[in-house]
Amino acid sequence: MSQKEHVEPDTESGSSLDQSSIFNNTAFKQAFNSLSDKDKEKYKKIGEELYNTTDFPTAGITSKEHDPNELVAHIENQLRSGIHPSDMEEGEKLVMYDAYGEEWYVKWGYVKEDLDNIITTKT
Repeated sequence: MSQKEHVEPDTESGSSLDQSSIFNNTAFKQAFNSLSDKDKEKYKKIGEELYNTTDFPTAGITSKEHDPNELVAHIENQLRSGIHPSDMEEGEKLVMYDAYGEEWYVKWGYVKEDLDNIITTKT
């Protein structure tokens, strides 16, 4: 840890709080202290759910399994709604590749170059 990343204990929870954290300021502390115990518990549960399901280093969701058929159906719906393959995430393109093969984009009237650039336009 660098000298810039000085961490002090958070007396409320017993955990450490980075000095540069957005939660380590007077306005946040005053807002937090003005919450009812019921609201504090609600936000605590939301935070626990967030931290227990999100893999922050990769920003991936760790607790949810995705049904491949649902993923394909979702991406197909996007294509029918007008998304261009060049606007798709790489993971979406891989899902379609797995579902329909190397030239999956042909099914929707696109060419290989459309995967990276807008070549084909729909009217």
